[in-house]
Amino acid sequence: SFMMSSTSTGSSAKIEINDPNGDFAKIFNITSTSAQGTNAEVVLNGKKMELENNSFEFNGVKFDLKGVSTSDVSVTATRDTGDIVSQIKEFVKQYNDLVDKVNQSTSARPNRNYRPLTEEEREGMTEKQIDLWESKAKVGLLYRDDILQETLSTLRRSLVDNVKGLGEPNSLSDIGITFKGYLKGMAGELGKLEIDEQKLQDAVNKNPDAVMQLFTKTSNLDQKDPNYKSETGYADRLYTDLTNQINKIIKRIGSGKVSDAVDNSQYGRDIDEMNKRMQTLESRVALVEKRYYKQFTAMEKALQKLNSQGSWLSQQLGQ
Repeated sequence: SFMMSSTSTGSSAKIEINDPNGDFAKIFNITSTSAQGTNAEVVLNGKKMELENNSFEFNGVKFDLKGVSTSDVSVTATRDTGDIVSQIKEFVKQYNDLVDKVNQSTSARPNRNYRPLTEEEREGMTEKQIDLWESKAKVGLLYRDDILQETLSTLRRSLVDNVKGLGEPNSLSDIGITFKGYLKGMAGELGKLEIDEQKLQDAVNKNPDAVMQLFTKTSNLDQKDPNYKSETGYADRLYTDLTNQINKIIKRIGSGKVSDAVDNSQYGRDIDEMNKRMQTLESRVALVEKRYYKQFTAMEKALQKLNSQGSWLSQQLGQ
């Protein structure tokens, strides 16, 4: 047996077999040499629809018609909240990772035994030795760094404050996200976020759009308005806070993308001032060397003249 089908669907689908003698129909026991397709008929929410395809989408829901129903069919659609929960968990993870990195950087004490290498010291070492030395020399460079410590405080305040203009929920605690307290032997966990997963899931199931607004809400106020930040969601707040703190770091040490000659950071200006002082000192040293050279040259000439006069005097006394 075999099957014939049309590339079209619905009422536009039609198959015709040209069999004037009827031989084809006899061989394959076909009672009809033509077939006409029909459209699918669906009554959805009291509205009758005629479709050329058994698969269609309505209000974001995809339907596949499998057959004719003799009774009403109820369809219940629920939103998949798993992706929202996963995104929020990832947000918390990224924040906690940032807290870890900042705490590790600002608590590591510098090792005074590993100072920066001079060019002469580098020449006597292998690349591996240089890399190992410099990795140890860089430990503690951010010890108690005020900008990084301020960054964590700023981020924490942003996450504690409610989002103005929202109903319930309007804070992280409303959806089961709170800050960890101090636990003996676990000081590194202080300041991190923790999730009550059941409370989070319940909040998302109840009103997923309201939960997302906690993170994505925008404000119509000007960014310079003092109330602007309080009306924005947590994701936007953290982005703004981190941008401001990064700008402070760039202002202090530079972006690393420009030369010292045009670097207007605090450290860049300090380095430029030190370079100018070094140039001034080098010029003074050169002047002193030149003056001493002249003095030694004059002294040498005077000694030569004195020796010459002494020789002459000795000759005269010996006569």
